[in-house]
Amino acid sequence: MRSTLSLMMVFGLAAHGIDLYVSPAGDDGNAGTRENPLKTLVCARDLIRLRKQDESARVILLNGIHKLSEPLVLDERDGGTSTAPVTYEGESLDAIISGGESIPGNAWQQGANGVWTAKVDWPKGKIPFVQLWVDGRRLTRARTPNEGKYFFYRCAVPRTPEQKRFTKSFVIRKLDMPDWMLDPGVAFVGYPHWSNKYAYIESYDAETGEVSFVGNDFAMHCVEKDGRYYLENHIKALDVPGEWYFDEAASTLHVIPQEGVDLRKSQVVYPVVRRNLIVINGSHETGKLVKNLHFKNLTFMHTDAHIESSYKHSVQGAHVQQGALLAYGLHDSSVRDCEFVHLGEHGISLLEGCQRNVIRDNHIHDLGGGGVYLSVEVPRIWNDSVGTNHNTVENNLLHDGGHIYRHACGIFLGGSASYNTLSHNEICNFSWDGVHLGWSWSGTNKTLTHHNTVSWNHIHHIGNGVLSDLAAIYTLGQQPGTVIQYNHIHHISRNNGGYGGWGIYPDAGSSYLTIDSNLVHDTEDGGLHMHCYSQPHDNVVTNNIFAYSEAYQMIRGNQLDPKEGLHVELERNIICHEKGRLYGGSWTKDGKFSTDRNLLWGHGKECSFNGNNLKMWRETGRDVNSVVADPKFVDADNRDFHLLSDSPALALGFNPFPYEQAGIQGNPKLQKLAAMIVPREKELVERPTIGAISEDFESLKVGQIPEIGSVYIEREDAGIVVSDEQAASGKKSLKFIDKPGQKHGYNPHFAYYVNWDLLGRKVIGKFKAYLTEGTILEHQWRDWTHSPFVPGPTILIGGDGTLAVGGTALAKVPHNTWFEIQVEYEKSTWSLQVIVPGEATKRFGEFKTSDDFKRLTWIGFVSAAADKDIHFYLDDISIK
Repeated sequence: MRSTLSLMMVFGLAAHGIDLYVSPAGDDGNAGTRENPLKTLVCARDLIRLRKQDESARVILLNGIHKLSEPLVLDERDGGTSTAPVTYEGESLDAIISGGESIPGNAWQQGANGVWTAKVDWPKGKIPFVQLWVDGRRLTRARTPNEGKYFFYRCAVPRTPEQKRFTKSFVIRKLDMPDWMLDPGVAFVGYPHWSNKYAYIESYDAETGEVSFVGNDFAMHCVEKDGRYYLENHIKALDVPGEWYFDEAASTLHVIPQEGVDLRKSQVVYPVVRRNLIVINGSHETGKLVKNLHFKNLTFMHTDAHIESSYKHSVQGAHVQQGALLAYGLHDSSVRDCEFVHLGEHGISLLEGCQRNVIRDNHIHDLGGGGVYLSVEVPRIWNDSVGTNHNTVENNLLHDGGHIYRHACGIFLGGSASYNTLSHNEICNFSWDGVHLGWSWSGTNKTLTHHNTVSWNHIHHIGNGVLSDLAAIYTLGQQPGTVIQYNHIHHISRNNGGYGGWGIYPDAGSSYLTIDSNLVHDTEDGGLHMHCYSQPHDNVVTNNIFAYSEAYQMIRGNQLDPKEGLHVELERNIICHEKGRLYGGSWTKDGKFSTDRNLLWGHGKECSFNGNNLKMWRETGRDVNSVVADPKFVDADNRDFHLLSDSPALALGFNPFPYEQAGIQGNPKLQKLAAMIVPREKELVERPTIGAISEDFESLKVGQIPEIGSVYIEREDAGIVVSDEQAASGKKSLKFIDKPGQKHGYNPHFAYYVNWDLLGRKVIGKFKAYLTEGTILEHQWRDWTHSPFVPGPTILIGGDGTLAVGGTALAKVPHNTWFEIQVEYEKSTWSLQVIVPGEATKRFGEFKTSDDFKRLTWIGFVSAAADKDIHFYLDDISIK
C-alpha cells in the first residue's frame, strides 16, 4: 500500500498535470518517475484515479514489451475533461502492449521430418491458443488440404431458401475424410459465399458421407455446389513448413519452421490474452461515460481469437468479433499514431455510445479480423446516446486482414453508426469488403446508419479470390445523407467459382446514396453493382470514372424496384471497357432508373447496353444525350486517368477531380509503408472437375439428392429427391415435386455445374423422363462466364406434352411413359432426338447457338409448372 506522502510525490511531478512512467523493468512500489518507473498499467491506472479531476494525466510507457495476462479495463473513472485529459502514450512505437508470451530458445528440440517441439506452460483447462508468430510472421495452424487448397461439401438434403440459412449438416466426399476427422478439437472450416465458419463435427454417416455439427449453426448459407472447407488442428495435418500444432494434453508445441529458420534463435510468440488488450466500459445507459481518454504512439500486439464451438458466427462482415481496443460509451477521445499488429480479431472496435472520437494516423495490420469497427447490429432500444456517431477515421493504413475471419472488413459501420467520416485511409489485402456501411436489407424501413461520409480513400486489392459477393465499398439499407466521394478503387476480385468482385456495391435496400467523383478500375465483375432488391430508391451516381472491369462495367442485379421514384440516376460518368461490356443485369426497358450525359467508350467496339445497341437503348429513353467517344485519358494503359484538355467528357459537364490525393496524406512514414505493401496473390481454387456425367441414382438412398449436381427448392413439400416409385432402369430415379405458390417459376430445379471449353468439342447429352399430365419441363445448357448467362441448347416440354425449341412445336411426348431425349452439340450447332418406345426415333436440327456460347458451365432441368401440383421423374442422365 502506498503512503499518502508517496502519492503526493507522484502527483507533484509535472507542472501541466501528472506524468506516470511505466517500464517492463519497473516496480509498482516505485514513484512512477522516468528514473523510477512503475511496472504495470494496472498500477498506473489506479494511481491516476486518485488525481484531482481538473488535473490532466499522462501514463508514459517506456520502450519495451508491457505484457498483459488479461485486458486492461477502464471505466468512467479513467477519463478526463476537455481541459484535463488522460493520455496513455508510448515513448515510441517500441513501447508495446502485448498479450503474448515468448518461448525461450533453449526450449526447442529439433526432431524428425523437420518438426521442432517445445514445452509450453499452458494452464490445464484453459482454451488453447489458436495463433502463433515466428519472428513476426504468422504461421498456419496445421490443416489439410494445405493452404490454398480445399475439400468440397454440399447440402445433405433439399432445402428451402430459409433452411439453407440455418443448415447444420452437409455431405462430403468419402475419399476426402481422414481417419482423424472426428478427433476432439479438429475444426471444420467452411466457406459459404461471403463468410467463413469454424465448426466442430458431432456425427458422421459413413454410408452417405453426411456430417453434422456441434453447437450453433454452421453458416448463414448452405451453398448448393462446391462449398469449400478444410480441416484444421491435428498433428497428422502437420506436414509443410509454416505450420504448427499444439498438443494440449502434453503441453507441447510442434512447429515446422520455414526453410532456414532456427527456432532456437527466433522469437516465437503465442497469445495468452483473448480478443482484447484494452476494454473501455463506459455506459450510455447510466450516463457513466468515459471522456477525453487518448492513446498515442503505442503498439498493440498479440491477441488470440475466439473460434471454439461456442463462438457466435457472424452472418457477414465478422461483425460480432472484437477489437484489441474495445470501447463502449467513449466520448471525445482518440487513438493516434499507434500500431495494431499480430491480432486475433479486429484492431479497434468503437461500439454502442461511442461519439466524437478520432482514429487517425494508425498502422493496423496482420489481423485475424478487420481494422476499425463502428457499431455492429441494430440496438434493441434506441435513443441518441446509443449511436456510434460523429467519429472520424482518418489517414490510417489498414492492410493484411482477415486471416481467421475471412469476411472481416477494413472499416465496418454497422446498425447504428451515423455522421461519421472515413477519409484518406489506405485499405488493401482484405478478403471481403474494404468499407462496409449499414445493417438493414430493406429500402422501405428507416435505419440508424446514415449521414456518413466515405471520401478520399485508396482501396485496392480487396477479395483476392477468397470469397464472393464483395466490394471495395459496400452499403445496405436507407442511408440519407451518406456520400461516397473521391475514392480511388482498383483490383477487386472474388473467388473464381463464385460471383461479385465489384468496386462500389449498394446492396439490398440501399437508398439515398450520393456516389460522386470516384475512380474505379480493374475490377473483376463491375465497377458499380446497383442491387435492385427490396425496393432501393433515390440513389445518385454522378461524375465517376468506371473503367476496365473484366465483365460488365455497370451491373444492376434483380429488379425489385421502388413503388415510387427511381432506383438510381446515372449521369455525367465516364464508362469505358476493353473486355466485357458496358451494362449488364436488369437494366431493362421497364426498370426504374435513368441514365444520361455519360461518356461511353468500348475502344472501338460497339457498346452493348444490356444486349441492346445504342439506337435500341436510346429508344427506351436512356443515354439520349450521352456520347460514345474516346475519353482521352492521359495514359490509360498505365492507368493515368487524368483527362486531356480536349476530352469530350468535359463538354458533357464532367468535372475532373484529383484522385491522386486519395489515401494517406501528410504522413511520410505511413506513405512509405503503404508503398512497400505487396498485394496478395489472387487465390485460384482448384474445384472438383466433372469429366462426364452418368447418373442412374441406384447407389443413393431414397430421399437423398444426387452426389453431383445441385437442387434448388423453395418449399419443403416441393422438392427433388431420389425415389423408388418409378425407374427407367434399375429401381430408382430422381423425383421432382412441384406445388402452387412458388415465388419463382423456375423452382424447383436441378443443375449440374461443369466447366467445359466447347471449342473443337462435341457434347452429347441424354436423359430419360417420365412426365405426368400438367408437367412443364425445361432443359437448358448455359454459359455462365457471361452475366447474364448465354443460353445454349434449350428444350421446353409443355403441360400437354408438346416439345418445342425456340417457340416452335416439334413433337408430342407421352405422359406416364418413359421416353428419352438426346442432344448433340458441336461448333455452335445442336440437334435433338426424341425416342419413345414403340415409335420411330424423331430427329430435329440443326439449331444455332450464339457465338458467345463458348463454355458449358450449367446443365439444368427446371420444373416450370407455375401454380400446379405435379410430379415427374428423370433417370439415366448422361452428358459427355
